[in-house]
Amino acid sequence: MADWDHLFLSDDNDAFRSLVNDLLALGAPSARGMSESDYVALVRNKWMSCSTDSVYALKLIFDPLVQPQFKEESHDEVFCVLVARVGHQGGP
Repeated sequence: MADWDHLFLSDDNDAFRSLVNDLLALGAPSARGMSESDYVALVRNKWMSCSTDSVYALKLIFDPLVQPQFKEESHDEVFCVLVARVGHQGGP
């Protein structure tokens, strides 16, 4: 696996790094005709615009250009999904 650590900022959290590493490994920058650093900046902006709260505590990033299973959600734009935290009783 390639080493993309130099593309990240010191305050990028582990979840962001992991998701972006997966997208980089899938060739997302090339699919978008961008440099790796520009791609990471694009995804970081999308990540930062997607705010969690006490219920929607998890967020995920998807790029349908390299994850075609998500084309129905967003035909060609990188997008963020918030995931609700569910306790063992089925509620938040």
